[in-house]
Amino acid sequence: MENIESPKISVVMPVLNGEKYLAEAIDSILNQTFRDFEFIIVDDGSTDRTPEILRSYAQKDPRIQILTNPVNRGIGYSRNRGIAQSQGEYIANMDADDWCLPERFEKQVNFLDSHPEIAVLGTAHILLDEIRNRQLTIQNPDLPGRVRWGLIFGCKVNNSSVIMRRNLSDDPVFKIEEDVPPAEDYDLWVKITQNHGISNLKDGLVYYRWHKNNVSINQGTAQKQYAEAIIRKQIQLYTGTELPVNLVKPFLHPNSVMSISEARQIILIYRSLVKATRQWVLNAGERLDINISAAHKIFGAWKGVKYSPRLLGEMTFAGRLILEALFIAPIWKIRKWLSHGESAWKHANIKA
Repeated sequence: MENIESPKISVVMPVLNGEKYLAEAIDSILNQTFRDFEFIIVDDGSTDRTPEILRSYAQKDPRIQILTNPVNRGIGYSRNRGIAQSQGEYIANMDADDWCLPERFEKQVNFLDSHPEIAVLGTAHILLDEIRNRQLTIQNPDLPGRVRWGLIFGCKVNNSSVIMRRNLSDDPVFKIEEDVPPAEDYDLWVKITQNHGISNLKDGLVYYRWHKNNVSINQGTAQKQYAEAIIRKQIQLYTGTELPVNLVKPFLHPNSVMSISEARQIILIYRSLVKATRQWVLNAGERLDINISAAHKIFGAWKGVKYSPRLLGEMTFAGRLILEALFIAPIWKIRKWLSHGESAWKHANIKA
């Protein structure tokens, strides 16, 4: 029997005029192999058949709770309202135009139960078009240090794949921003990663549907501007340096630099960011990946200005990162081999 009084998971799903894909999204939650959950659906002022569809499901499954906004209030408000109503140990995000595989919750709960240091867990996701043709599996960084570094350059967590610990929502710092352009999830992950671990499973457990009504299409310009503001805010936080708006593109795509001056500015920021990561708690694998990523970006900027000899000094720093990476790599592999061997030895002793 499901534990309705105190569920393990609270699933929170806002929906606005989602009649086209809503049933498929709901069914993918109800068909989970892990069944100890409540399902809170926030109808954000829908004017299509969404309310009718929601009522029909709620009548059949007592785990479903429907909250209705009399008027459209936005995704941030609706998620916050659903979270405030939740009772679960974990909160699972879901979007009304996506769907997930039956083993999603089971795999994520098993991971979170065995990794108390992880506060937020996403998964890889699979892009679909409107007629459900499989297109592309998107892998996000897995380990917390890799996620934190990746967030400096964009959102590396798929929102509809996330399960997070309920206690995060008790901290007002982690309340989802409302009345902002649609990148509020990106902003939240950046805040959380300052003091808590975020990871992603490599399994593709969520199907992300790409269609003409996606927020990323309808509000793409506003979303891009807000995301760039979040990137600039992180750079200011980690380096004390302000990234000018006109340098956001070359920062993200260093081979697009237009001058030696631009290249030098963004390379100095990359160097400062690497220095800032020395204060993070990282394992050898995370350090290795950050070094390689930073060196790749620095060489990209050098390539953008036709390998100008005027940047040879900056290239020395990139070279040091590569040398350090070459030193880290074999040590990391040895440590992984030893840890796997120890784990296997323990397992053998337990079985004996």
